[in-house]
Amino acid sequence: MKGILARVIPLFNVTSEQGYCAGIISWFIESIVLNPSVLFSEFVSYEEMDEQHLKVTISYQGISGTGILTLNEKGEITEFYSDERQTGKVDGEERLIGWRCECSNYEYIQSIRYPKEIKAIKVYPDKEIVYFDADQISVSYRNNFLK
Repeated sequence: MKGILARVIPLFNVTSEQGYCAGIISWFIESIVLNPSVLFSEFVSYEEMDEQHLKVTISYQGISGTGILTLNEKGEITEFYSDERQTGKVDGEERLIGWRCECSNYEYIQSIRYPKEIKAIKVYPDKEIVYFDADQISVSYRNNFLK
């Protein structure tokens, strides 16, 4: 998984299997916000846990990552949680920590419901850190094929 700030400043470049797993998990949840059709991707499979929770497995080129999708009564995704997305130092040693994405305040845009508010949260054993908090997200698409 590679992180670059403003397309210029390298932040990180993790090339391990765990880093690749983090990348596909990030691809999945970020894609849901911008292009919900990713939910039907051949790389994503689901296992129903109960009426409001799905276990999601994202697999690509021999690497898999899992997480739990939580849906509300309207069928909107309210949360995605994975304990496979990232590592962090806990008690002095590097180990997997939890990661959660919360989505809320859905709005219809061209007949598709999109969340207007998104939070990304690192979940440590003793605390949670919100590191991305966006409200009033705007999604728009131009259709150049109909000109």
